[in-house]
Amino acid sequence: MRNLLQFLIKYSNLLLFIVLEVAALVLLLRNNNYPRSVYSTSANIVSGSLYTVSNSVLSYVYLGSENESLSEENALLKERIMALENQLESYSERDSSALYIDCARYQYAHKGLKFVPAKVINVQTKSRHNYFTLNKGLRDGVEQDMGVVGPSGAVGIVMAVSERFSVVLPLVNDRMSLSCRFKKDNTIGPLEWDGVDVRYASLENIARHAEVHVGDTIVTSGLTSAFPEGVMVGVVEEATLEESDAYYQIKVRMGTDFQRIGYVQVISNEALREQRMLEDY
Repeated sequence: MRNLLQFLIKYSNLLLFIVLEVAALVLLLRNNNYPRSVYSTSANIVSGSLYTVSNSVLSYVYLGSENESLSEENALLKERIMALENQLESYSERDSSALYIDCARYQYAHKGLKFVPAKVINVQTKSRHNYFTLNKGLRDGVEQDMGVVGPSGAVGIVMAVSERFSVVLPLVNDRMSLSCRFKKDNTIGPLEWDGVDVRYASLENIARHAEVHVGDTIVTSGLTSAFPEGVMVGVVEEATLEESDAYYQIKVRMGTDFQRIGYVQVISNEALREQRMLEDY
């Protein structure tokens, strides 16, 4: 108590000055319109800035859960699209009219596909043997040799699975080869990565008589069983052909940005096991 009294006595002049200043400021704002409006405007600006910062922080905190929710929603939408395509297929089998001839471009190979949404929790893209780790495993329906796709196209193939996690061999691994074709026709060749730049890969074995142009879209051919036909892979960045060459040298810009990949879907193909059992017979 004595220390408090000594403090008040010592700083009595300063405390009195602060009290008088506050009182004067209150009287000024209460009795004058202009200072009051300036104060209100400044207070609104400050509070608005604080709310903006607060909302940004909260949005960042909840961004992960929102992305995961969107990934799950995309997986469900893909399954519904496949179901609708299967219905179109059943109609086309019963009706050969021109209406269903136009529907022949639908990819009926998607029949029996399901998509398991997953999050990339570990990334290795700085070596020739790159890989990704997903937060989904056997208990979620993920199995070895399943294909993995992202928002912008093909990502890779599951090479190892545990109960809760799985490891993906991406397209940007020098041990990976994916059968692809040009979207405009059925010219097929393997896509391989040279181990240099994760943004690009090479499309091999495209004969010189093929028509290749910069900007051509490259999709999966369906010959790699992990992927259905028509999944986006990339676009032709460069295509060169010397007079003595039998094949093009084709540089493909990958559709997937492997340095920023976050959420993916694992393709679960119910018919794949049956197909492999038959082929191994």
